[in-house]
Amino acid sequence: MIPIPPTIPHPLSPLNRPQSTISGVPPAADADSPPSQSSTPVPYDPSKNVVSCKWIFRIKRKADESVDRYKARLVAKFTKRSGVDFHLTFSPVVKPTIVRIMLDVPFRFHWPLRQFDVNNAFLQAGFIFILVHVDDIIVIGSNPINVNKVIASVAYRLSIKDLGNLNYFLGVNVVRNTNDIILSQATYINEILNNKLMADCKSANTLMSVSELLKLNDGALLTDVTRCRRVLGRLQYLSFTRPDISYAVNKLSQFMQSPSDLHWKAVKRVLRYLHGTIKFGLRVSPNFDFNLCIYSNADWAKDLTDRSSISSYILFLDRNHISWSSKKQKNIARSSTEAEYRVVANALAELLWVRNLLLEMQIHVRHTPTIYCDNIGVTYLSENPGLHSRMKHIEVDFHFVCNHVE
Repeated sequence: MIPIPPTIPHPLSPLNRPQSTISGVPPAADADSPPSQSSTPVPYDPSKNVVSCKWIFRIKRKADESVDRYKARLVAKFTKRSGVDFHLTFSPVVKPTIVRIMLDVPFRFHWPLRQFDVNNAFLQAGFIFILVHVDDIIVIGSNPINVNKVIASVAYRLSIKDLGNLNYFLGVNVVRNTNDIILSQATYINEILNNKLMADCKSANTLMSVSELLKLNDGALLTDVTRCRRVLGRLQYLSFTRPDISYAVNKLSQFMQSPSDLHWKAVKRVLRYLHGTIKFGLRVSPNFDFNLCIYSNADWAKDLTDRSSISSYILFLDRNHISWSSKKQKNIARSSTEAEYRVVANALAELLWVRNLLLEMQIHVRHTPTIYCDNIGVTYLSENPGLHSRMKHIEVDFHFVCNHVE
């Protein structure tokens, strides 16, 4: 394993430095990158807030886990004052749902998928879609020539690295076959397991134990809570391509304020499950019907601490998983119908947003989208607006759903 230098006095020597591009490295170590001319020395002004900084070194890896290049970022310390040293800050971040849709639609029409990275962030003709996540960018278009023109136009103004056809984006492996696209995060899972010394652990068949119901104050508090929180944060990102872990990750996240040894044991069980399912991923298959449907459910008052409920839904574009969620409801539901109705309202909002996104892409959903719910009371109430007197405490959700029922 290549050691990562902690500070600038310990630069990597040429002997253990891979034959790859060094990006953003400080001048003392940067022999391969052109100067960015992004900073200029100025005289010290005592009236100004001088922000201290530090070089952070990282190794950027490819989809096969081989070293791509060494990177270094100069990060500012947390001494800037809001409204004085800075005002608004913004970096574009694409939603996971949009990424999944944008990989689904081009595959149906055999459109090219290209990717490039803006070194150290106009379009005309046909369909061109650009997904921007800070400085990582995907370009999708109906015409390969137009896609190349877009990339060339950006390259004319900015220093970029053309990564070719999309195969790895934000930690997600993208494998394009003749009949489908497979999205997986096997490389990301391996990294998590290796960091926690669980690469050789015994696999678990399930995510959580049904017989061991976790509570807020169970077990002895951990002395190092940062480790547990860090793993949960990485597992949350892993749900990008793994809807099967969404419920478990959401449940465990509720205990991260004061995690105990029992909570950490449950986290490690999730890791053991991932060890046995490391090759699992999302399969995107082509279909030109563009039918939307969504399944919703709630586990009414199952939380043993405050009797709250969990809202869950999963949305399909034809047979492909597009969006999903598993979250704790903010308000305590007084009946299973109320809990389920809140889920239906949230699911409907997500479904309408996805449909509008498809319309913006000039893709029309041919059939009326369907919401599947296993609660008869919710179905009856949504079709009978006259019963609103019984639902005043969730009146907004009630009218929102009723207005969209056909």
